[in-house]
Amino acid sequence: MTAATRSVAAVYTTGPEHVRRLFVAYQASIAGLRTVCRQLLGLEGTHLRSKCVGTLLAAAAVDGKGALFPLAIAVVDANNYKNWLWFLIELRTLLEANSPNLQCLTFLPDLQKGLIDGVQKFFSDAFQGFCMRHLSENFQKVFKNVSLMKLLCQAAYASTDVEFDTKMSEIEEISIEAKELIVGIAKNLCANSTFEGERFGHLTFKIAESLSD
Repeated sequence: MTAATRSVAAVYTTGPEHVRRLFVAYQASIAGLRTVCRQLLGLEGTHLRSKCVGTLLAAAAVDGKGALFPLAIAVVDANNYKNWLWFLIELRTLLEANSPNLQCLTFLPDLQKGLIDGVQKFFSDAFQGFCMRHLSENFQKVFKNVSLMKLLCQAAYASTDVEFDTKMSEIEEISIEAKELIVGIAKNLCANSTFEGERFGHLTFKIAESLSD
């Protein structure tokens, strides 16, 4: 990892003309992390829609007004577990140097395969929850029921166990299978009523849309 004027970059190559991974965090983003951002980070990957073939991995924070604040990006050759682990290692190095209270951080990763385990591996001292956007999209693909998706989100936003259990009962009335799927998810990763960290009212991130605007 190299630094110039406080911006940070890291490159992984497999030959003189073959760059497989590029990680970048700009000076303004690092300064914002230190001064205006809350202790909340979203992680998301999306395919690049350009002549450059590959995947964009991104980490974004939230500022004091609740607006998305891009922190770091990486261009990699594929959206896979190894590339996410490399990204998380670089992100850990960046945060150790610029965010002294790692134990206060909350991560909301998308549901990419292995990403949740990767966050647990490299940020075991931080809190972690599910990104409800991706969870609800997967839920909708399985059950194709708008009412169930709304109830899932209401259960996630419930501030007490009583409210959560009420929404779960309403879900069960529509689909026992849907309730069983939710029960199989660790409650403390998606429900406000049992979440141990601080999400500042955010249960979802839309990083890909923000970067493409």
